[in-house]
Amino acid sequence: MANGGTIMKAQVPSSVNLDLFNELYTDGRRAVVVKYPNGDPSTQGLYAKDPDPSRNGTVFPYFQLGLGGGVSVFNPPRNFWCTASPLTGSNYAVPRGFTVKNGALSHIGNWSKPTTGFVHGFHFGYWGNWVFEIASINSTKNTIMFGRGGFQKARGSGSGGAFYVANIFEEVDSPNEWFLDKDTRTLYFMPNETMPQVFVASQIPCLISISGSSNDNTVHEVLIQGLILTETSNTYMRDYMVPSGGDWAVHCGDTMYLTNTRNVTITRNLFTQLVCNGIAFIGYNDATSITLNEFVWLADSAIILVGSTNEIDGFSMTSQPVNTLIQSNLIHETGIYLKQSSPVLISVSRSVSVIGNRMFNMPRAVINVNDGFYGNHTLSWNVIFNTV
Repeated sequence: MANGGTIMKAQVPSSVNLDLFNELYTDGRRAVVVKYPNGDPSTQGLYAKDPDPSRNGTVFPYFQLGLGGGVSVFNPPRNFWCTASPLTGSNYAVPRGFTVKNGALSHIGNWSKPTTGFVHGFHFGYWGNWVFEIASINSTKNTIMFGRGGFQKARGSGSGGAFYVANIFEEVDSPNEWFLDKDTRTLYFMPNETMPQVFVASQIPCLISISGSSNDNTVHEVLIQGLILTETSNTYMRDYMVPSGGDWAVHCGDTMYLTNTRNVTITRNLFTQLVCNGIAFIGYNDATSITLNEFVWLADSAIILVGSTNEIDGFSMTSQPVNTLIQSNLIHETGIYLKQSSPVLISVSRSVSVIGNRMFNMPRAVINVNDGFYGNHTLSWNVIFNTV
């Protein structure tokens, strides 16, 4: 019993891969991985106001790249922000732990196995966040030390902001929260007044993958229409890469993954209750059309286009999305877990048209052109509101 509620438990069948099971859905909606403070990340969050977001002038006038060393947390291990003399003096760095002040987590000594937990935390500027595994705690000093993580954004920061802790058994005390004890294969769940009828232990982040062997041997003439894509597992602790000189890091495996394709049409689909990106166009994809879809309740971005170059040489290899049309889509309630996310991310891509979409309720820019590669983009007639 906790706060008057009953914690139910069940044995997880042996057919479920516990290493892949990281999201639970009940009656078609994402349940809340147990967290402190309580609250559903889909509908509750923290907000910051910028009194003067405008800027005149030019910054970051040249390109540079750091390899290996501190950026080995990314795959591949390279980052615009990790060099001997970074622009603006802002090198890639992340904290390795923190001290909780003002008694906000005075009960961490009650955690029997803190290493199951994760910390979701903003950096001080609130335009991005990290996720870390918990490596250890010191209940006397009220400190939490981090393990793996901190690669969900490229630029880093030496100080943090607001945070919450997830996946600690002792924090199960609110309706719709759940916890998986992998050692005993036991699923704990606190229902609301009514018990859900259907439980889905999601183990799959990618529902559709379309991959040609090269840009000379593509998959082509494909229509994806009328589908509901939902209930994926999360990807925020999988490999991230830094696609270009912007300050974003991205995970390149998503609900729908495409590489080396031509003439693919994605239309009239519903992308909902997804704990990863919606569609990822990675490398060469030519003449793609994404129209009349709805994207809602996504943990990360809706559509990402990520190409690559031969370092500073962008033209000796054809490995970029090109001639992409994103038109008349409805995109809202995105960035639930990852705050450095957008309905549309364009990175190392050519000739992308974003026209006539309706996009609202997300934590960062609606359209992020992450770099100055090639260009020839068209951004027009989009309805945008309630964003940064």
